Amino acid sequence: MQNQTMVYNKLQNKKSELPFSVKVSPQETGAMIVDLAAVQKNYQTFEKHIAPTTIAPVVKANAYGLGMIPVCEALANVGAKEFFVATIDEGIALKKAMPGVVVYVLYGIFADTIDVFFEHQLVPVLNTVEQIERWNKFAGEKQVKLPAVIHFDTGMSRTGLTAKEVEWLMGNQHILSSLDLHYVMSHLACSEVPDHPMNTKQKDTFQRFAEAFPGVKRSLAASTLMKTDSSANHDMARLGYGLYGFCYDTPAIQLTNCLHVYSRIVQLRDSVPGDTVGYGANYVVEKAGRLATLSIGYADGYHRFLHNYKTYVYIGPYKAYLAGRISMDFCVVDVSHVPEDYLYEGAWVEMIGEHIRVADLVTGTDFVPHEVPISLGNRYIRHYLPG
Repeated sequence: MQNQTMVYNKLQNKKSELPFSVKVSPQETGAMIVDLAAVQKNYQTFEKHIAPTTIAPVVKANAYGLGMIPVCEALANVGAKEFFVATIDEGIALKKAMPGVVVYVLYGIFADTIDVFFEHQLVPVLNTVEQIERWNKFAGEKQVKLPAVIHFDTGMSRTGLTAKEVEWLMGNQHILSSLDLHYVMSHLACSEVPDHPMNTKQKDTFQRFAEAFPGVKRSLAASTLMKTDSSANHDMARLGYGLYGFCYDTPAIQLTNCLHVYSRIVQLRDSVPGDTVGYGANYVVEKAGRLATLSIGYADGYHRFLHNYKTYVYIGPYKAYLAGRISMDFCVVDVSHVPEDYLYEGAWVEMIGEHIRVADLVTGTDFVPHEVPISLGNRYIRHYLPG
């Protein structure tokens, strides 16, 4: 018993280190490591696969939770010159950090944001006839050609000109007289299912619309379609979650995981048959073992639904399954089989990384892979491995 106590005390005083050359402060209870070289490699993999099509990285939502500015700087170093964001504020932040790049704003232009677009040299994605008229009129008043992208809605009923609006625009192209159209674009509803008939329908509709604007470059493909259908690549493809390695590989596209997320062991406890774990007491321990409470919960983007899908983590080389419901700040895993050398307060635990890709985490669920990193909160400090 005395020897066991000595081992226990020794482990409790052990300092844990991440398997990366990043400086982590002692008080950090969660760490997120972004491998910028992996992001660059994925960009170059897609670039080689779809050449000569231009790639425009999609960096909305803080580059899918990874950190927009560090990611964009790394991508610019390997040739990226055009980027897509969702909001004006995202666009302003990117232009301030990297004034030489072209930034397209998907939300389009409102009556009270015209001056903001002009001041910060942002390029609006124009989604309605009213937006086109508004931007064209402003350009005429300034006596300059202003850049723009026109978005056709070919089947999502989300954003973009409706078929009726496109037909009208075909016959009224004088309202484009002061615009420098960089691209016409659309977005597919079912690209994750390559043989879905909606893909063919939308591609045909886009082709018909685009032909009415000769000489204007085209953009249709996003991450999934870039891997499976070269006919949709056109002049420019918008690379989103594939850039970060969040989607599954194909024989032609082998992606590199760029995201590593670690929590820490907050507490260890022995368990006996009949013990219950977590809210609802719906997890009942069947045999004696050990449990570890980890410093991650749904406040950190580790969604509550995960406990329903045999989700696991890695402690060293050992897989450990969730036990009970995920709460706001904690989750619990069964570590009965994990050697004592790996079990001590403060030990780092892999949630996403070498053994667990983001796509693996959501397999069998109704969630898409990039929901997880986008949801990771500010309690998880972003650290970067250089590109």
